[in-house]
Amino acid sequence: MVVVSMNAEQRRVRLAAQRAARDWRVNPDILEALGYVESRWRLSAVNKSGADGERGGSWGPFQLSEKTARAYGYLGPMADLTTDPDLAAGWAARILAARPGGPPQTVEDAAAWWNAGRTSFAQLGPAHITRTDYVPKALAALSIVRSSPVAA
Repeated sequence: MVVVSMNAEQRRVRLAAQRAARDWRVNPDILEALGYVESRWRLSAVNKSGADGERGGSWGPFQLSEKTARAYGYLGPMADLTTDPDLAAGWAARILAARPGGPPQTVEDAAAWWNAGRTSFAQLGPAHITRTDYVPKALAALSIVRSSPVAA
């Protein structure tokens, strides 16, 4: 069992993820795990470097790239995703739910969709960085989520 301590901001992000997951019919543990991998549930997270920077930066606890957010219909200021946990979690859940075939049922498929835009883990080649790096982090994060529950 892995238990992590959380500050008030991280708790707010996790609770927002649970609400958004219910609204969009995605697995709340998976959504929380992605938030942990992306930012350790840090609401103010921003990355404007490298590939993320080329896509307009990645914003908020789920590190939504501007390119992806806009492609799914987000019209607001990207910075709002770093101040409003419900907004950030809602858009993250919406994008997970938009996966062809429906919301991912496993963290592996969720990671493939979230990190590589592939509909399933099976579509990732054996040396794909999402398979070798991101999925193991997502599995570890899922273990953290499940062993450190947070309730309203």
